[in-house]
Amino acid sequence: MKKRHVTCLVDGCGRRQYARGYCQTHFKQLHTTGVTVPIRPYQPRDPDRVKYAGLRLTKRCAAVLKRRARQRRLSAGAVIADILEQWHLRQRADRS
Repeated sequence: MKKRHVTCLVDGCGRRQYARGYCQTHFKQLHTTGVTVPIRPYQPRDPDRVKYAGLRLTKRCAAVLKRRARQRRLSAGAVIADILEQWHLRQRADRS
């Protein structure tokens, strides 16, 4: 039998139920504060982007990072950290 997804009890939410009829966000709000407040809706994902190392990147950017990681025998996170470090150093040099 197919599992039916029921939406959150909060008006206008539309997210899947997590516990006691509420989505995860509203359940946490109710549990911690005793009240629920509206939350912004999910942002539609850009179909031209892929998830890579926890980031949403263009397919081309993800391919370049994957290639650099393979060439340097590093993890994706290490390559991204190197790129950000170089960018930060250039920004500091430009301010001087």
